[in-house]
Amino acid sequence: MYPRDIAELLRRAGHDAVSVHERQNLPSKPDPTIFATAQAEGRAVVTNNIRDYTVIVTAAARSGVAHHGLVLTSDRSLPRSRHAVGLYAEILDELMSANPEDDALLDRIVWLNRPT
Repeated sequence: MYPRDIAELLRRAGHDAVSVHERQNLPSKPDPTIFATAQAEGRAVVTNNIRDYTVIVTAAARSGVAHHGLVLTSDRSLPRSRHAVGLYAEILDELMSANPEDDALLDRIVWLNRPT
């Protein structure tokens, strides 16, 4: 859902980040497949698809399966656009820098908001 430039900027800042668009096998896959792939790689998922991903995370929790984090956004509070790439990278860099451990977002749901 987000431009791959965000992942590129995060990597330049020293973070292990990847965009779904950078993976040949993921862009057309359904959300559960994307989520499962991220979990297999120990990655949190950033999405504004709140409805589908909260269902996926809830189902995982009910099954006793941990997840590596779900970072939610809203087009209302933080619109997605090519002009917002730098802002998204900045906010995600802040989140990742504040939570550097591999399991820092384990079983957590975090809302990404525009800085005040």
